Amino acid sequence: MRYKFVNNASGKEYIFEDENFDNRLIFSGEVRSFRTTLSLPDNMEKGEYALSMGLFEKETPIKLAIKDVLKEKDGYYRVFETKIL
Repeated sequence: MRYKFVNNASGKEYIFEDENFDNRLIFSGEVRSFRTTLSLPDNMEKGEYALSMGLFEKETPIKLAIKDVLKEKDGYYRVFETKIL
């Protein structure tokens, strides 16, 4: 699973990958939940961010059963807004 933080003011993107996430454990039609911890870099700009997530096979995005209105053109799905203080 990949996570993308986009600073709402500057547009700067930060991409993180959960190396422990195994997409082979997700099956079509199943509802799954998972928990992850991301370590943000100390030099990450403060401010408001859009957080998006995406599942990829190498560089190819995998379509998720999430509303298409949340899907971004790069294969990520915008899931929420947050603030980095």
